[in-house]
Amino acid sequence: MKYMIRLENGDEYGPADIALLREWANQRRVPKSAMLVPTDGTDPIPAIDLPELAGALQAITPPPTNAAHPPVEPTAPVQTNADSGVGVIIPYRNGPALAAYYLAVFSLIPFLGILLGVLAFVFGIIGVRLRSRNPEVHGIVHAWIGILGGGGLALLWIIILIVMITSIAIA
Repeated sequence: MKYMIRLENGDEYGPADIALLREWANQRRVPKSAMLVPTDGTDPIPAIDLPELAGALQAITPPPTNAAHPPVEPTAPVQTNADSGVGVIIPYRNGPALAAYYLAVFSLIPFLGILLGVLAFVFGIIGVRLRSRNPEVHGIVHAWIGILGGGGLALLWIIILIVMITSIAIA
């Protein structure tokens, strides 16, 4: 699981896995007040509530004012913006919508398209629901392509299969 670090001022850093978050926490780059936003679109959690970080974050005490070294600023190497061009075009935060899109495209494969189209339909619905709960994840168009394209192609392949079976049975 990867997380984005959201600071109190709204800046986001990451994504980072647990090992990297633990390293940043030990370097005092993750403040106690930070929120962790999972990249899978689930609800954010306070950084202090993540068991893997709790020890490192609770150990942070403010340095004395006459310390020889100033505290490290809570920054991370990569800053991303959820509304960047790539994040809108490729909805990497809405995995179900992205999966629905690709499954719909591959449901063009004869007869295998029945299974792929049904999966595209299901993932599309999940993607729409995820987008309605969290508008930052984008991907509504990808989800609808999965629902309409995948569902429509699955239905088309089922009709073709029924026609083929009945024509063989009649002959």
